[in-house]
Amino acid sequence: MSVAAASLLVMVIGIYLAIGLVTAVAFSAGLAKRIDPDAGDMTWGARLMIIPGVMGLWPLMLKKLFTQTEPPVS
Repeated sequence: MSVAAASLLVMVIGIYLAIGLVTAVAFSAGLAKRIDPDAGDMTWGARLMIIPGVMGLWPLMLKKLFTQTEPPVS
């Protein structure tokens, strides 16, 4: 792998994770309630624990957030 290709790969991964961090902070701050109403009762420790997962899976979280019409039945 050339230096240019490696630096491009690092830049793409950095952009992906930066978008994921913004999404994860917004998601854990309150958008999670739109997917699961019980998520509004999460403690700050639980909110911090979901940030890495949302950072990695942010495309799926955004898709779920904008396509789900009503909360799931518990």
